Amino acid sequence: EETARALFEATGLDFNALTAAASQPGFEPVPMDGAVMNAAFDTRIDRLESRNVAGVVTGTQHPDEYVLYMAHWDHLGGENGADGSDGIYNGAVDNGTGTAAIMEIAEMMANDRPQRSVLFVAVTLEESGLLGSAYFGENPLVPLNQIVAGVNMDGMMPMGPTSDVVVVGYGASEIEDVLADVAALQDRVVVPDPT
Repeated sequence: EETARALFEATGLDFNALTAAASQPGFEPVPMDGAVMNAAFDTRIDRLESRNVAGVVTGTQHPDEYVLYMAHWDHLGGENGADGSDGIYNGAVDNGTGTAAIMEIAEMMANDRPQRSVLFVAVTLEESGLLGSAYFGENPLVPLNQIVAGVNMDGMMPMGPTSDVVVVGYGASEIEDVLADVAALQDRVVVPDPT
């Protein structure tokens, strides 16, 4: 914090005022006129091969229309546990919960097939920059114009019953009304992501 305060002071900015403003909705970046940064980084490139995993339940009435359920199956793995920990980045919540959810939904829908087809995709390398999702977008398993809705599940909180359903990108989806109706059946409400 000391270095940040010095940088703000050197560029004529009020650290405390801008820190407070940054925590408010609608905050816009503020240029630091006169500030120059030089940096050097040690980098490493690892070449890996990984796969998305997909399945489909064919719809009974509209087999050429797809509802997409996605979740990422990867996590960060681990690092040297120098601090005495085992060094493993456990991924039970992010995103074991999401992949478990789409598998559970797939099993349910396989036993009671819906009117539209449902495509389930567990994407890889989300933690490395959404690479599995990007690959799916560039190499879709069905024509993109046949996907009529999409639900992505990431980090479902296993803390017991909740009263809300948090939507990232609230207001940008055409199916939020449907989600709100279903949530209401469970005495829940749809809310925007607070972050």
